[in-house]
Amino acid sequence: MRRTKQRGFTLVELLVVIAIIGILVALLLPAIQAAREAARRSQCTNNLKQVAVALHNYHDTHRTFPRFAYYPSGQSHWQGYSVHVRLLPFIERAELYDEIRIASQEFGISGHTINSVHQRERVGAYVCPSDQAFPDANWPSNCNYPVSATDEVQSQLESLKSSDAAKADALLAELKELTGLTDPAAIRAKAKAMADKL
Repeated sequence: MRRTKQRGFTLVELLVVIAIIGILVALLLPAIQAAREAARRSQCTNNLKQVAVALHNYHDTHRTFPRFAYYPSGQSHWQGYSVHVRLLPFIERAELYDEIRIASQEFGISGHTINSVHQRERVGAYVCPSDQAFPDANWPSNCNYPVSATDEVQSQLESLKSSDAAKADALLAELKELTGLTDPAAIRAKAKAMADKL
């Protein structure tokens, strides 16, 4: 009786199979990472839309957009509460807003002196999933979406309205004209001229 020798994989065949698997993984990995980044980018876009809707809901409720910062008298705006805090009830985080409002005694205490737990609270709508916490996860107020801080032209115009309504109305008309400009140099020149009038 003749015995047949069973043939196994040779070392060369095994290396070829491993190389083919490695090439397939190398081809699929970037596609998987691209799909994950596309999902994160979509989430980031949804977050920005949620913030935009919150701003418009705030406007519908208060008939104005929120200011850059709300701060106790005698404090700088860096020691106050940002627009992000004012938008919390409009992004379904009213409980956090109420906790901050109560802890700060109706925003009468500097933002730096209230419970740091509130400062470290990460609000999902304010954090882009593609970004990492800066400089680390323990950094207070992790928020990837900054707001545009003006030089408080609107608040100055409101205070001017009480003393000189005609001048305030003229400056408001110029402000409306400013929003229609598209050339950056013209916008800077117009804004500087308005600031000089204040």
